[in-house]
Amino acid sequence: MAELKPCQRCGGMPEFRKEYIETAFGDKHFLCVRCHNCLARTSRYMVIENCIEEDVQKIVTDLWNRGCIADGK
Repeated sequence: MAELKPCQRCGGMPEFRKEYIETAFGDKHFLCVRCHNCLARTSRYMVIENCIEEDVQKIVTDLWNRGCIADGK
């Protein structure tokens, strides 16, 4: 797996973040990468039942390393 690059906005350390968000179909597991310092993050991607979490980690890692980030909370 590729390493996460430092945040392109502030140089902070990124981290994988698991979130459980209530949807119309119940609580669902989402994954994103977020900067520990400025809270910039990638889009959240849902980890569906038949999907391997490592596959979703690769997607959000690629997004983060390409600079596809937004202001986050």
